[in-house]
Amino acid sequence: MVRTILTLIISLTAALPSVASITIEGTSLTPVSIDPNAASGLSNIYVVNDFAGCRLVYTASSSATVECSRYGIRGASYHEAISEADISRQGNTTVITNITANSGYAFTEGTRTTYCWVCSYSLTPFTIDGLTPDQSETYCDRMVLTASGAADRMLYYGIDGRAYTIDRGIKLSYRSLQPVDGSEEPAFQSVTKEEIFPYIDGSLNIEAPLCDTYVTLTGDRFLRAWGREAEIVSSAITCRAVQGLTSAVQNKVPGESELRTEDVLGGSAPIEIEFTAAVTDAAVYTRWQMATDPDFTNVTFYTSDLQFTHTFMDTGVRYIQFEAADASGQCTAESDIYTVNIGESSLLCPNAFSPGASEGVNDEWRVSYKSIVKFDCYIFNRWGKKMTEFHNPAQGWDGTFNGKLVPAGVYYYVIKAKGSDGKSYDLSGDINILRSSVK
Repeated sequence: MVRTILTLIISLTAALPSVASITIEGTSLTPVSIDPNAASGLSNIYVVNDFAGCRLVYTASSSATVECSRYGIRGASYHEAISEADISRQGNTTVITNITANSGYAFTEGTRTTYCWVCSYSLTPFTIDGLTPDQSETYCDRMVLTASGAADRMLYYGIDGRAYTIDRGIKLSYRSLQPVDGSEEPAFQSVTKEEIFPYIDGSLNIEAPLCDTYVTLTGDRFLRAWGREAEIVSSAITCRAVQGLTSAVQNKVPGESELRTEDVLGGSAPIEIEFTAAVTDAAVYTRWQMATDPDFTNVTFYTSDLQFTHTFMDTGVRYIQFEAADASGQCTAESDIYTVNIGESSLLCPNAFSPGASEGVNDEWRVSYKSIVKFDCYIFNRWGKKMTEFHNPAQGWDGTFNGKLVPAGVYYYVIKAKGSDGKSYDLSGDINILRSSVK
């Protein structure tokens, strides 16, 4: 007999839920459950479309009698008990049958109280039926759209009376442009931009589109959940915002014996740099400009082409910038300033090398140079016979004549050159070939 009673008690205890729960029943459209802010003290938020026949069901976690109360925007401290006439009980289930919209409910069992908030959708429905872009604005980075109808702010209140906004999840989408990631040259690609609004108070402020487009507004999350989502499409929008992307690629690879600098752009002349720009659709005016000062008061070159190549021959610093504008000239874009630094010229000549003695080690005669823009070099043996000539300072002499290594001894060079700074070089001297073997 004792065993039978104990088994019955265990069975009854196991039948009770371990955690209390609150649900809503009897509505024509399924209530939408919202996760409350953790600071609100609430366990549930429900948005209900139709309160006719609506019932709030609390399933207790114990067999204790559940006390029910209601509170408003001042918080749970100002609650009022719910009449037993509006409550039905069966086992561990307590049902409130007369629900008041936009109210909080408290269910107390023992020392624990569970709170929820019930919000009426019908008091703040989504009724937007028009969307008009305001293109009279002079803003270049933002777009203002006026909405006709309403999608007002929806609130719920925590147990301390603090107000919280319910995110209506109103979606707005439109076409625009964005930079192409990983592209070797600057470029834009078409994308769909999307923004989410918790509510709409008459106007929308969005990032300005970079191409002609339409704006589509869909809402809200509750109509979406009930299969009644509304879609509103704006009139055509002509883009005004301007953006640009630029790059500067230095094509020159320094010679083996060329003196190098740490500048990102520039170094030893001549330097060839390719400048490239890409612009968005509204840009009708484009210009690259080059100046001798960072304020661009002394512009020495400009072009409207999006791409150009320039060879820098003169010593000094040059500043290059790209700019673009729309037809009105109000919306503009400017690139960062590129700085190209061409160093002063330098030319040094070695007096010995050892071809054929140790491969890869001092086996070629080369000048050391920087910013040499014109170069002529002639090498002779001691009887005045020309061994070789070359006209690029990056080249050198491998100690051969007609494909064979020349004998060890003294040879002579004659160089005429000009630097990017205008300096002239008239050089001559000895070249000593050491440890060379004749084949």
